[in-house]
Amino acid sequence: MTFDRNNSKIAITVPSFTFKQGASNLLLEDVTDLIYSEPYLVTVATDSKGVIQNALNFNFAEYLNVRRGGTINMIGNGHLVYGPDNPGDYVAISVLLMESNRDARVTGDEIASIVKSEAVEMGLIQKIADEAMNPKLDVTLKLMNQLLGYVATRLQDSKDKYLFRTEGIFFKDTPVPYEVNRQFVTGNEFADITIQVIPLDTPNGQGPTTGIIDLNP
Repeated sequence: MTFDRNNSKIAITVPSFTFKQGASNLLLEDVTDLIYSEPYLVTVATDSKGVIQNALNFNFAEYLNVRRGGTINMIGNGHLVYGPDNPGDYVAISVLLMESNRDARVTGDEIASIVKSEAVEMGLIQKIADEAMNPKLDVTLKLMNQLLGYVATRLQDSKDKYLFRTEGIFFKDTPVPYEVNRQFVTGNEFADITIQVIPLDTPNGQGPTTGIIDLNP
């Protein structure tokens, strides 16, 4: 079936990531912490409808006892960052990979609360809406990156370790709308993350679905 940019739904997912090395102190007493780690993904997204509704898509997933240097391949289509939905004019995403402090794990609900408070504090959606009136790609990307930068700083207060974050924006009116059926790999010395855009009508039920964070008072 031909992809219809105006009506077809897409999903943006993380199908895999490679955990190269941890950011933990090498003087840890437990040698297990030098071999295994507990990374987790925090992802947010908003599309042109989310800007109108003052809302973010949010998802969280943790991965226990991951051997350093190993690749995590997700079941099915992967960890959902956005959708399935039709984004309208665009969808912007940000992806954060952290390493958990084994002694005090932060829950998904706690992270969602942090995301909301930081997004409200910085006026994220209003700034993106203002940007849509006079679009400059780099500004929207910086805003999404800034949001999860603030979130990462808050998470480090509980001694979690920052590994990597990345962001992107996908437009409808391009030769390949939303970059559908394309895959991107980006990373640093700690991790490589794969992001893909696929046509998808419904989640496959093989992982957590995205939730909506309402940023209205």
